[in-house]
Amino acid sequence: MSRPLPYPDLYTLKDRSRLPPALQTALFELGKAIREGTLHPEQIDAFRVALAELPASAVVDAAGVISKCAKLNWRVDWSTCSQPSEQSVFDELKRDLPEGLLSVKAPFLTKELRLMQTPPHLCWLFAYHDSGYVRQMAMHLINMPPASPFDVGTLVYRMNDWVAAVRKAALDSAKRLLPLTDTAVIADSALFLLDYSKHLIRWDPEARALVDTAMQRSECLAAIIELICESRDGTGAKGLKALLPNEDLDPHIPTLAAEASQPHLRALAMQILLSGEVSWIDGYKPGLIEDYRGRFMQERNVVCRPLGLKVDLDFWIEAAASDKSASVRKLAADALIARRETASPALDALALQLCTDRNEAVAERARFYLEKRSSEPVMN
Repeated sequence: MSRPLPYPDLYTLKDRSRLPPALQTALFELGKAIREGTLHPEQIDAFRVALAELPASAVVDAAGVISKCAKLNWRVDWSTCSQPSEQSVFDELKRDLPEGLLSVKAPFLTKELRLMQTPPHLCWLFAYHDSGYVRQMAMHLINMPPASPFDVGTLVYRMNDWVAAVRKAALDSAKRLLPLTDTAVIADSALFLLDYSKHLIRWDPEARALVDTAMQRSECLAAIIELICESRDGTGAKGLKALLPNEDLDPHIPTLAAEASQPHLRALAMQILLSGEVSWIDGYKPGLIEDYRGRFMQERNVVCRPLGLKVDLDFWIEAAASDKSASVRKLAADALIARRETASPALDALALQLCTDRNEAVAERARFYLEKRSSEPVMN
């Protein structure tokens, strides 16, 4: 079932909209001013402020609504566009563009090109125009770093545009602007991009490497880890799983194990610390396997790498045993069983404590550990 649209629609004759009312109004007023030639800087500022309120994850839903709300695709007066004077104005404006950027003679784009080349710049608005020529020019003429997570999402979204020329222009702009973008802006968009980038099929490996490099800066990665620790929904888990192949994540694993707000995030980080290896799913293996019900299915391809961090196992077993989540305490009990031949008296005392755990699965594991300890020679 599709999720309900959150806001009332104000200007496009639909019942509901994906854009907040303030942004709808700003878009409508901005588009009207552009059509009537009465554009004021305050209208652009209102649009940019309202757009900055959107998270990066809204770019997919908002992409098809922004141009409709602003009515960017107004009727073209072809009789005016065919006049030689209009063509000469267009040629003059196009002179500053790189050769081959706009290969067609398109005098009907003169108004958009003028607006994007002269202050105030409206490239972030025209990036959502239905015309690929306009989107291409907008991506090329953007000269300011993304000021909000939604702007970062716009760059990534256009690097996956269905028009190849738009993708190239967006990639060129991202090369210039992402290194200049504020760390907090990239971090706020990272949880969405880490998951969303896996579903992009048109962008090339260079674009993916560019986004990954921007998110893997040390100060940016620390901010992403803080957001994962504070996350209350599934985006934190998706982001963490996407970061597992990155070895720069390893120093942050103890922080996640101790401070993540969600139990399954603490459990994942604790499992990495106690096992000493990081594993993740990378697609599926070729061929099919038969499950216990006699059905054939694909086998997941599990990739592992050693944890690049020295860990005090006794300390983290005790930390896991005192966690408020049963899923984390079970990991502590499993670690006790795995170390039963070399366990210390402190771990034996910890097992006695877990025997009275309110979760039966944890208590049963602790009792199993003590039984094995009493029947096996102790090797301290």
